[in-house]
Amino acid sequence: MEKQKTLSFGFLHHLYEERSNNSEIFLELEEIPINLSILKSGRSGLKLAIPIEEWRKIVEDWSGSEWAKDAERDNCRSQITPEQFEQFIKGFQARHPEMFTGESSQDTLTE
Repeated sequence: MEKQKTLSFGFLHHLYEERSNNSEIFLELEEIPINLSILKSGRSGLKLAIPIEEWRKIVEDWSGSEWAKDAERDNCRSQITPEQFEQFIKGFQARHPEMFTGESSQDTLTE
């Protein structure tokens, strides 16, 4: 199962969700001017200049996505099946075998 699902992709942007996160969506922008400043309250703020053509595509693609049509999904716990969790563990173990070198760890995975 993919960790990320693309909601919108354009020349300068990638709007996507992470399957295990029902409280945030992610927007990656390339070649976009960024202005970061400290607000008077001491909090940080981020100002992005997004070309209107990209923004229109982002909004259009988002409104057609499964998530946009299912507001009950917002901030709810992610549902993962035991098979999906097992697949995640196997993939993680393949990428990070050093984390599973202890005998007790191996026994836990094979039970």
